[in-house]
Amino acid sequence: MANLASMGWSMKPITAMFSDIFSFFGYTKRWYLAVSCVVGAAFALAFALLPPAKASAAPAAAFVFLTSFTKANVDILTQGHYSRLIRRIPLAGSSLVSWVWWWVLLGSLVASVIAGPLADASLEWIGVIVAATLQFVTTFFFVMNWYGENKNRVNRAEDAKFMRANLLEERKDSSERLREDDDTAVAEMGNHSMLVLSDEVCAGVPGEEKDEVPPLPTCCCGVFEVNKEVARRNWRIVLYCLLVAAGSVVMAIVTVLGDIWSLLYACLARFRCCLRLRLLCTPVGDRQGEFVYVPQHGVVHSAPRCPGQLLHGQA
Repeated sequence: MANLASMGWSMKPITAMFSDIFSFFGYTKRWYLAVSCVVGAAFALAFALLPPAKASAAPAAAFVFLTSFTKANVDILTQGHYSRLIRRIPLAGSSLVSWVWWWVLLGSLVASVIAGPLADASLEWIGVIVAATLQFVTTFFFVMNWYGENKNRVNRAEDAKFMRANLLEERKDSSERLREDDDTAVAEMGNHSMLVLSDEVCAGVPGEEKDEVPPLPTCCCGVFEVNKEVARRNWRIVLYCLLVAAGSVVMAIVTVLGDIWSLLYACLARFRCCLRLRLLCTPVGDRQGEFVYVPQHGVVHSAPRCPGQLLHGQA
């Protein structure tokens, strides 16, 4: 069960990628978060109500996987939201991250305090129902947009503004270096119209600001807005996210339906494919982290509980 729960968390890159490319009713995070809370609470409640029988093992495994996936969605989308806030106000970034992790660790401590006595009393299902209720309650937080998320078009215009500023700064630094090295005057830059994020969002001469963002392409009768420039600029990351999600689904299916040798072969195949693609597609910082991440997980071994104790701690 613990492995299936962790596999659900491995699926969250696909949510981050999909939400950045397809905004849902004009927002890249708000409604995805709300749907994740509702669906996750339903799966958790279904898991809690399963009878403690051997026949319930496969449905329970599926519910655990899907519930973990919905919680991972809330985690990754929240990180994306406050990452954008940090870019707006960099000085508050470290304090914001510290407070976020402080509350995450406090919540984990409270959950452990609640789950421990319930497990001793063989009432684990009560803890699952409490978790499902809390997950559903947070839905109103996102429906009311108390996160204060801006609409997708506003965010795309903001991205274009930051990219334009970065490109201007790079060209300014390049010009200064040329003046210092060659000790000659550098010709002033011409009219560059490429200082934009994409044709869908903003196009024009540097320094010009637009009051309104042109309409973005839509699909599904206008339910989704398509940010094509995000997919074009990050196509390697998109490919990697798809592979990670596919590998997680395959591992979950093999864990439930396969034997130990099938699980071993699937694990080795997924590890090799994901590692190679990660080294090719991800930024330099992530690739450097692999030299620590891979050996760490290669030497860690998690001892599972008795196979018969899959539901409610009962054989």
